Amino acid sequence: LVDNGQGRTGKSTFERLLENLVGIDNHAPLKLKEFEEDFKLANAQGVKLIIGDDNNPNDYNKTSENFKRVATGETILINPKGQPPFSTQFNCFIVQSMNGLPRFKDDSDALLRRIKIIKFNHQYNDKTANKDIKEKYIKDKRLLEWILSKVIVMDFDFMTDTEESRQEIKELKIANDPVAYYVNEHIDDLKSQRLPIVFLFKHFQATSDYENNPQKMKQQTFTRRIRPLLEAKGYTYSRNSLAPLTYWNTDDEKLLEQYDINYKYRVKVDIAKYQPLFEKPEDNQDKTNI
Repeated sequence: LVDNGQGRTGKSTFERLLENLVGIDNHAPLKLKEFEEDFKLANAQGVKLIIGDDNNPNDYNKTSENFKRVATGETILINPKGQPPFSTQFNCFIVQSMNGLPRFKDDSDALLRRIKIIKFNHQYNDKTANKDIKEKYIKDKRLLEWILSKVIVMDFDFMTDTEESRQEIKELKIANDPVAYYVNEHIDDLKSQRLPIVFLFKHFQATSDYENNPQKMKQQTFTRRIRPLLEAKGYTYSRNSLAPLTYWNTDDEKLLEQYDINYKYRVKVDIAKYQPLFEKPEDNQDKTNI
């Protein structure tokens, strides 16, 4: 559950309603980063609902292995404080809220496909908001029974993947994945119809440095990660069967120089050499340059 950072959008009230629905013994508090802390995760064993209220959007989740395993009910090793470790499985629903999108080191589809995002867009005025909603209504047994009567007859196996959620997940991936960010922000600036990997990697490094986000990624890793992103945009990857030839535009070298202010990433493209490259889709090519 996210908003745009403004707060007072009803996320916490909705979470309290869910807690009241499942009962006090059936939920546990656990924020995103706390899934990776074994002794805290042990406290959530056996519950049907895990709530992480008011996660700090500036928290950087260096690993998400436990979160992914809990979300899909996989076997996980628990290491409680002062007790022997043991293996178990969780069978629960996870709700997390924050004022903004979370930050993950893991930007893989294995993580992102486990997440659905719901935006809370309306900000309530403290002076005019009905305080009885949070203090009385969501605790009212009659309301809770009515909600449950609707829930138990719902027929679904998976949460709906809404267009809003897909767009937010795309933004999440761009924000957390430097290669996805590069493709989204810079690839359309390049004019060449054939883009050698050696040039793309240097351009990626230069733009990252220029934006104060230097990358230590190897070229092989960069190639593996950018390939599906460019292929999704219609580009074709050629390992060694094409040369740039006249499909290369030297304006791209000048663009690299604009970002490479410290002269660290200059490269001269050998247009006659067969090399790994991406070719633009035909409908995105400037026919006058062929």
